[in-house]
Amino acid sequence: LEHPAVRAVVLNVRDVTDRHRAEAALRASEERYRSLFEESRDAIYISTPGGEVLDLNPAGLRLFGFASREEAMAAPAHALYWDPAARERFAARMREEGYGKDLEVDLRTADGDRRRVLETATAVLGPEGRVVAYRGTLRDVTVQRALEEQLRQTQKMEAVGRLAGTRCTPDSASAVPRSPPPSTPSTVATACSRWVRDSARSPPAAMATSRRPT
Repeated sequence: LEHPAVRAVVLNVRDVTDRHRAEAALRASEERYRSLFEESRDAIYISTPGGEVLDLNPAGLRLFGFASREEAMAAPAHALYWDPAARERFAARMREEGYGKDLEVDLRTADGDRRRVLETATAVLGPEGRVVAYRGTLRDVTVQRALEEQLRQTQKMEAVGRLAGTRCTPDSASAVPRSPPPSTPSTVATACSRWVRDSARSPPAAMATSRRPT
């Protein structure tokens, strides 16, 4: 202003407080999402319809047995399904409905083991309305399903035992003679099956007695 050639100065002032607040809120939201992503006990993934794994959280790495995210991202997503047709059914559902909740499916780990999971996913749409990615979670229920199957087998053996005239239970001495009561469902099922098989060859004394003439 002290220069003789300068007669005036035009200032353009813009309040950017709201923008800074929005940016701060966005950063906080991203940090919360990243914290949830990293700390979740369920596997969280992002993949493409073409089979590319874009991201996988630590729980997902443990589920599949990957040593790093780089290893996971190098694996085609369709190869992680035990049955390739299951991947096709999943893709079709995402195209048609855009969402799936608790879809029970078998997956294949890096070591070739089979894992049963509940998959919940949503389709990410591009500008043209086409599916460009999947975002979802995987909850491992392998152990739960195995225990449920053992329980069903035990209940079947108990039912067969009752039909044979003796209740076959873990603490049934007649079902498992001269041995301590089985302590696990699989042991119970094995013991009951053995007892039922032996009973078919030689009926229990109680049943033989009931058929004697009076």
